[in-house]
Amino acid sequence: MTVIDEILVSVSPGEIRVASLSAGGLIDIDIERGTEAALGAIHRGRVVHVDAALNAAFVDIGRARPGFLPAEAARHLAQPVAAPGTPIARLVSEGASILVQPIRPEVGDKGVGLTSDVAIPGALGVLMPRSPEIAVSRRIQQRAERKRLKAAVAAATGGLGAIVRSAASGVAADRLVLEFGQLMRVWRTVAANIVVAPALLLRPPGAALRAAIEGPVPVRIWIDDRTAARHLTEDIALWRPELAGAIAIHDAAEPLFARHDTDAQIDAALAPTVALPGGGNIVIESTAALTAIDVNSGDSTGSAADIDRIAATEIARQIRLRAIGGIVVIDFPRLDDRDQRERLIESLRAAVSGDRVPVQIMGWTRAGLVELTRTRARASLAATMLDDRPGRQLGAAAAAHAALRATLSSARRRPAGHYRLLAARAVCAYLSGEGRAAFDEASRRLGGALVFEAESARANEDFEIVTGGS
Repeated sequence: MTVIDEILVSVSPGEIRVASLSAGGLIDIDIERGTEAALGAIHRGRVVHVDAALNAAFVDIGRARPGFLPAEAARHLAQPVAAPGTPIARLVSEGASILVQPIRPEVGDKGVGLTSDVAIPGALGVLMPRSPEIAVSRRIQQRAERKRLKAAVAAATGGLGAIVRSAASGVAADRLVLEFGQLMRVWRTVAANIVVAPALLLRPPGAALRAAIEGPVPVRIWIDDRTAARHLTEDIALWRPELAGAIAIHDAAEPLFARHDTDAQIDAALAPTVALPGGGNIVIESTAALTAIDVNSGDSTGSAADIDRIAATEIARQIRLRAIGGIVVIDFPRLDDRDQRERLIESLRAAVSGDRVPVQIMGWTRAGLVELTRTRARASLAATMLDDRPGRQLGAAAAAHAALRATLSSARRRPAGHYRLLAARAVCAYLSGEGRAAFDEASRRLGGALVFEAESARANEDFEIVTGGS
């Protein structure tokens, strides 16, 4: 099983990239953009107004506008949970300090939507400490498996509520108990915090914290932003205290990902063909329905069994790295011997055992293909990075963030008084709209000296940074 020994966290305006490495090789890449990660945080809020006409309360959680807590979403403040239809005035009073969680973003002049039914998410399930029931995903249909999962989670939560994700299907009970025990520890710490409201008690696990939570001990976590490092240190102290001291600051002039050749490995993971050690290759093609992987012996001099064994290891790495989810079918070079076919399945099963996302090996199909399924935990790397049009061009968002990173890197190497970013129209449209906050942050770091200019002849990945005097 591949062991992750380093985690790289690269922070740039509007984007966090988290790479998990094993002996320098890229195993996993998670890219987080935007600010919606603030949803799911847990706050100690102060009730500033109870509106009987709206049957809702307005709660100060430290933002410019108070959050909106309707009576139906406030029922879990009472334990046991209040009956549906209970008026807001019987649930909260002005000046009260309460635990709430944002579940809807601000819209116009309205504050965030809040709930008192707080949730603490994990990879296999969600702890619902103010709910009385354990619910199992409807995607898990086998009655015996649903019963097993409920029993395992109930043993870990001690009567608190939970939601068991479909990813938990087939997972050993001790792993479920370990995860929900961790979530319980986090909840006890949050609930016991009596800091004066308004106060942020728990940030939701972002890409960096998820990698740290699910990573091994020991592991070295490199991060290139001091503010983000401070936040991650605080979060790790809560979620994984045994990783205290694992974080190191990368403050060299050379970008963190460039130092570890990570960007080149990401580019390689976007290509359809992957060369195999000793010759041969695998070709990966994804459609809406499934992902097909073809193993080609090429100029390899090894036997079909040897090629298949090597390919199984690389396929396990690639489906994790590319965040491929759903059905995967693999066409291996034909093996006539039944024992060899079974050994290949065992090799593939061992290769995927280190994946943090559940993978089920279904075995050989009647057509001689190997079928497996992998839970869709997040958007695939291709969906995050590439344009959805033919040609595998870099997407506008990915190109825009790459351009901002390159501009800031250029400014660190050779400071100038003015920076002009020449880019494709789609990239500039992104920076004007969805990516405006990221552009504004980059411009702020450069002292307001950054502008962008659209050029219709450019491809998304073809941008240019022009510097000048003051």
